[in-house]
Amino acid sequence: MKKSSVLRLGASVMALGALAAVALTAGEKTVSAQAALPTPLKFVSQLDLKCYKTPSSVAINQPLTLTHLNPVLQQLGLPAENVLVRELQETCVPVAKNNVLPDSSVLPFARFVDLACYRIEAPPPTTTVSLSLTHLNPVLRQAGVPVESVTLGQARQLCVPVAKNNLTPPADVLRLVQHIDLKCYDVSPPYNLNQPLNIRHLNPLLTSLPQENNLVTARQQLCVPVAKNSQPIPADVLNIIRWLDLEKFQIQAPPLPSPVPLTLRHLNPLLVNWPQSQVSLLQANSLLVPVAKNNQIPPG
Repeated sequence: MKKSSVLRLGASVMALGALAAVALTAGEKTVSAQAALPTPLKFVSQLDLKCYKTPSSVAINQPLTLTHLNPVLQQLGLPAENVLVRELQETCVPVAKNNVLPDSSVLPFARFVDLACYRIEAPPPTTTVSLSLTHLNPVLRQAGVPVESVTLGQARQLCVPVAKNNLTPPADVLRLVQHIDLKCYDVSPPYNLNQPLNIRHLNPLLTSLPQENNLVTARQQLCVPVAKNSQPIPADVLNIIRWLDLEKFQIQAPPLPSPVPLTLRHLNPLLVNWPQSQVSLLQANSLLVPVAKNNQIPPG
């Protein structure tokens, strides 16, 4: 790969960063910088994240206490856990599937949900937690994807909100996305979705990247919402993010034409002093899609 190609793409990505209010494509409505919070069901069901391998050799080595927020896991009595956050493994960015964009109540928020996923060291599970997962995304529901039965295994990752290249979300959007923290568990048994999807990027910095045909394959993890160190969360924000359960699948995807260099800066108030990370997006390895647990559908 020529160095000039990398520099040209990096320059174009940085230029896009100055256009925080840019429309996604010509002919689409420009999203407003001021937006009311969407309902939990609308937000959760229309959030899909594509994850790229962005491994780091630098370990954060920070302890955190994680408390479950989802009503289903709270009712099952899953305890708070002390974990140790290690190195960055993946960077996940918002996407749309098969050209079905989030509606106008969701898009201003979803396009700024960028997560940095870190390896964590967590206690092994002490009880067996079995769950049924119902897909919420309209594209997968229309495709007839069935209800899945899973058992939670070991907690592997913590995904936390970040901004890319100093493009900070508008204040009302930031108020929501800064509290999205997901704890990701291994799940069993093995399952292959085998679902082809066309993927396009939503984040303002990445909308110039090409659409891709991906194949969604093996189930990997279930990522569930948590709070860190008993951090207070505004009630209206909590009412949305407590329903944000995302199932992670492997995908077969072509590499990007050139690496996309990004600087990741933490948004959550507890983590703003964590170091920034320099990453490059090139090869996507997974897709996060919304699900409901035990048929408890988000309100709205």
